[in-house]
Amino acid sequence: GEGEEEEDVLQTVEKEELNDWEYEGFTQCSESCGGGLQEAVVICLNKQTREVTDENLCVSHRRPPQLLRACNTAPCPPRWEAGTWSSCSASCGVGLRSRSVACKHLQSRVNNETVTVSDDKCRLPKPSPVQACNRFDCPPMWEPQGWQRCSRSCGGGIQRREVVCK
Repeated sequence: GEGEEEEDVLQTVEKEELNDWEYEGFTQCSESCGGGLQEAVVICLNKQTREVTDENLCVSHRRPPQLLRACNTAPCPPRWEAGTWSSCSASCGVGLRSRSVACKHLQSRVNNETVTVSDDKCRLPKPSPVQACNRFDCPPMWEPQGWQRCSRSCGGGIQRREVVCK
């Protein structure tokens, strides 16, 4: 009834008198370079002790609005970007696989637009564009050698060749 409503109003007034919202610093920047965002941290403070108290002790509708600010707005330095590895050139006995490696510079974080710049703009070491793969012995296989000369020049002869297990 009526008494309960009065009690609610009193509790709200009590809350407003004892505790209030305050901004206290900012969160960590969302990016290390190229422009990120930080959000202001909102806390509920006891007005007398200046100590942080439970958020339930502050009046929710009086909570200040979300506050954002830009941070780490300096452009990111160029960095190496490596493509995906190609398939191995051999199924056994050591093959090679390759990938593209380029020095890229981020132009805009909004659309992730990058441009390729000269290699000397990126920090060393440059990731390797080539790598050995399938470094294990191939299973043994029959390997036929060249044919020898025919045993006869006419009338049907025999031609031999050696087949070696390698």
